[in-house]
Amino acid sequence: MPIIYIIMQVPEFETPDESNQNHLKKEFGETLDKGKQLFPESDKMKEYEQRFEEMTTGRIEIFLWNNVTCLKHHIQSLQIGKEVLFHVVDAYTSILNEDEKFRAAESPYRFFCSTMVTIFFPIFSGNHFYLICFNLRKICVDIIDNRSGDRVDIMYDGIPEALQENFGLYMAQKSPRKIKFLNNAPVERLEMKWRTSNKNVDSGVFVMHHMETYMGYTLRNWDCKFAAEVGCKTNFCF
Repeated sequence: MPIIYIIMQVPEFETPDESNQNHLKKEFGETLDKGKQLFPESDKMKEYEQRFEEMTTGRIEIFLWNNVTCLKHHIQSLQIGKEVLFHVVDAYTSILNEDEKFRAAESPYRFFCSTMVTIFFPIFSGNHFYLICFNLRKICVDIIDNRSGDRVDIMYDGIPEALQENFGLYMAQKSPRKIKFLNNAPVERLEMKWRTSNKNVDSGVFVMHHMETYMGYTLRNWDCKFAAEVGCKTNFCF
């Protein structure tokens, strides 16, 4: 079960004078630096350093479950007059999905999607597997294919565009506000560093692992565990 802090009401508070706040941060930071020089291996100093970072950045973890993180400054968006951040909504959907495990037998099953929904379509064409992903938060269409190559028009033969059009017709019934953006979203092929030129026979393995590890983030933050191809051999690092 996730660790949840139940917050019934988020009180309003006065923000300290900014110049005074910066002065306090500066003084505490200088004291912390001196302590680290005197006691570089002290666990207590490391604890103080972490607390200082939390105090100055607001990066205090309140909720963590199934790759969904909600920090203190996200929760503070629940204050009156502020726009609630999507991190809070995603945390709540995780809680609701967890609660569904304990529903009554006669209750209908419900599944709550997060605001960062990524929908995967595994495609098998020309004896090759690849993925087409619709990211409904970023409103973009990604092709994830282990093959290298530049002739996208020949490789995919209009399949991504056809799928985008038909999926758009479906979404028009579910979320009319997003359909105009989805129809005009660019179709882009992700240029992963582990793409191959000699491993087409393993395309099904690539697709399964891509579905497991891709979260819709940037390539820099995608840890797929595949090593780059070396010569005619691809290294698999699980």
